[in-house]
Amino acid sequence: MKSRVVRSNHAASRHHARGRHHRIRPRRHRRQYRHRTYQQRRDRARERLRLVLSFNDRERLRPLSSRTWDVQEWSASSQYVSCIYNFTYSLLIDVATSFQ
Repeated sequence: MKSRVVRSNHAASRHHARGRHHRIRPRRHRRQYRHRTYQQRRDRARERLRLVLSFNDRERLRPLSSRTWDVQEWSASSQYVSCIYNFTYSLLIDVATSFQ
């Protein structure tokens, strides 16, 4: 069968037999959906690595007291723990004295 010669390039004639995706002049893809090149991916990865490393450096340089949480929180939690400890200890002493 002789291959059909496409003479006209207007939309209606193009949509008829061939699929709509075969254009005479293919459109360029939209920029958003363009695949990233290897260089772009590499640069992105490098940037991410740099960010992580700088963050780690900053964390290492911070003083130990402020690293996990605030000093106020530390003191509050330690007071809380000591309060519970004292309470249980006093209960233990009460029980021991009542048995004697």
